[in-house]
Amino acid sequence: MPSSKAPLVLIQGRGLDHHGWDSVLNEFTDRTVVLIDHRGTGQTTAPLSSEWSTRDFANDIITILDHAGIDRTPATSSRNPISSNVARIP
Repeated sequence: MPSSKAPLVLIQGRGLDHHGWDSVLNEFTDRTVVLIDHRGTGQTTAPLSSEWSTRDFANDIITILDHAGIDRTPATSSRNPISSNVARIP
């Protein structure tokens, strides 16, 4: 059943994949959770280039959320400084 709560986007730090969130997923069974891998990690097929930037990753997240039909979500969580910066990019 779809949740009335805003989706939660869980962002790992650069170089880590979505499995870093496995231990806490059971805490969020009441909402849609979106796990996102950075380019070049986890299940991504896009390589991580030397020109990669925090803004590029933010744009990747926007693309993923658009594809999933999710508008802006106020519930964003992060685990390190790089993903914290990504979470703040409008």
